[in-house]
Amino acid sequence: LISSLKAAFASAKKSILKDDAALQKRLEDHQYKHKPLSKGIDSSLHEFTALDELDDDNKFICQKCTAQLQKKSGKDDDYALCNVSKSLVIDQLPKVLILHFKRFYLEPVVRKDNEHVSFSKVLDMAPYCTTECIEKPGMNALYTLFAVVVHSGTLHGGHYTAFVNKSDGSENKEWYYISDSHVSKCHNGFKDVERCQAYMLFYEQN
Repeated sequence: LISSLKAAFASAKKSILKDDAALQKRLEDHQYKHKPLSKGIDSSLHEFTALDELDDDNKFICQKCTAQLQKKSGKDDDYALCNVSKSLVIDQLPKVLILHFKRFYLEPVVRKDNEHVSFSKVLDMAPYCTTECIEKPGMNALYTLFAVVVHSGTLHGGHYTAFVNKSDGSENKEWYYISDSHVSKCHNGFKDVERCQAYMLFYEQN
């Protein structure tokens, strides 16, 4: 995952997992606050990778401009601040992609978001990746859904079930519903799966 910064005069890219302590702190501050789920997986990914304007109290400290300013003023506590546009993009795609919907919240009240989020059997991750990622030799940004985890119940208690796409012994793959030790075939195939209230989606790279 890459944190991309763009200003009127420069741009930079950093690994959020290693370098972006400020954004990590913002994510931690808001992890329990409620934000309604999007209606579909594509719109959710678009929101996740959308531009975030850093201005006012969130202005970015430009290291190059700060060095020039401090050299000119002779003061180590002078900082050059600027407005930037920030976004999160994917720089390396995994073999197995796991998407986890944020359904549980502690603020402003303890609750679970039961909004249905539509999803497809095939997912194209190219729009959410860097150009460098997509242009890598042999790169395939298409994924196929092979499992879905569902949570039924509330924040205080519930039950986890799953849908799994598995070979029936021939070249065909069938969807199966799993609840504890009970396993049954989905007679309507993916139609039974797409109606569920997904909690986690598991995609495999094509």
